[in-house]
Amino acid sequence: MTASQPVLLLRAPSDPSDPYATTLRAAQFEPVSIPVLETVLVSGDTLARRIAEGPKGMRAVIITSARAAEAWGEAVGRLCEGDVQSADWTKIPFYTVGPATATVLSELSSSHSPSLLHLFPIDIRGAQTGNASALAKFIVQEQGDPSNDPHTHVFYLIGDKNRDTLPRILHDGGLRVDELQVYATRGARSFPDDLEKALQKHAEVTPERRAPWWIVFFAPSAAAYVLPYLQAHFCLRPPQLIDAQGETRRNARVAAIGPTTADFIRSEMSINVDVVAETPNAEGLVRALAGYTLPVV
Repeated sequence: MTASQPVLLLRAPSDPSDPYATTLRAAQFEPVSIPVLETVLVSGDTLARRIAEGPKGMRAVIITSARAAEAWGEAVGRLCEGDVQSADWTKIPFYTVGPATATVLSELSSSHSPSLLHLFPIDIRGAQTGNASALAKFIVQEQGDPSNDPHTHVFYLIGDKNRDTLPRILHDGGLRVDELQVYATRGARSFPDDLEKALQKHAEVTPERRAPWWIVFFAPSAAAYVLPYLQAHFCLRPPQLIDAQGETRRNARVAAIGPTTADFIRSEMSINVDVVAETPNAEGLVRALAGYTLPVV
C-alpha cells in the first residue's frame, strides 16, 4: 500500500463527520469526495393543489425521505392563505420510516406563516420502524381491515427510484395507494468542474502523477453518469497494462462498494473492477483497498 494514496469517492461526504474520510485517512489513504448525484423537486403545482384540497378520502400520508418532506413544505409555500382555509391536515397521520425524516416533518411549519399550520403534520408515526417493509406492516396493523371503510386511500410521496416493497405490502393489506413523485435524482451538474478542481488541487500538492488512484463507485446510476468525465482524466485499466509514453491521464484502479455495483460496472461499462468491498461501509472498503495485490500477468 502506498502512503497517502489518493482515493476518489464518488459520493457526497456526510456531515458533520464522514466515516469514509476518517477511516481512509487512518489507513494512510487520501480521500477525495465529490458528489455525483443531486435531487430536484418535481410536481410542485400538483402537490400544492392536492394539499389545498385537503385530505379528502385519505386515511394517511406516507413520507419516507427528507426530500419528500421538503417537497411538502415547498408546495405549501406556493399556496395563498385565503385558498386553503378549509384544508386541515392536522388530524391525518403522517407515516415515516425513521427519526431523521420525522424530525424534518415536525420542523416544516417553523418556516411558514402561523396561518398555514393546519397544512402541516402533527400526528407523525412510524419513526421507529427503520425500513420500508416494517413501516408498511406497521401501517396495515394500525389502519386495521379497511374493507368496510371507503377511506382506504393512502397518499404516498415518492422519488424516481422507489422500490415496490411498501406499496405491495399495503395493497396486500387492503389499502389503496395513491403515489405522487415529488423528487427526481439526476447527475450533479457541478461534477465535471468539481472533479477538475479536485485533481488540480491534488496535483499541486503531489506533482507525481504516476501513482495510481483508487476510484470508488457506490451506485450503478452514478457510475453511468460519471464515466465520460472520468475517462477524460483517468486510464481505467490495470496500471501495469498502461503505456506511459505520451499518456497524460492518471492511472486508476476501480473499487465497488458492493456486488451489484461491481456487476454493473463490468457488464454495462466494460470496466475492470479490481476490488469489491465485502461489507458496504467504510471498514469494508478499507479492507478491500488495503488487501489489494497486483494481478500476475
